[in-house]
Amino acid sequence: MKKTCSTALMLLIAAALWLAPSPGIAADATGTGSFNKDTGIEIVFGVPVDKSWAQDPANYSVYEKPDPDIRIPVKNVELDPKGVSA
Repeated sequence: MKKTCSTALMLLIAAALWLAPSPGIAADATGTGSFNKDTGIEIVFGVPVDKSWAQDPANYSVYEKPDPDIRIPVKNVELDPKGVSA
């Protein structure tokens, strides 16, 4: 499970950074990620992001690296008041 979660975390961070040119994230944004609780992943963006964009689960994609066809659903996204972590 730990290896799958690590892979999922890396892919979620990559997806968030890949979307950097979108209206929700500035083009120069960078981010880091970590696990919180058993099913949570926290992403820290380099700059504040648009709340409506960041809280939309459709903007995130999590899948297993060995088999990208296996998608892990993102149920909800909570953005901190400063808009820099989700």
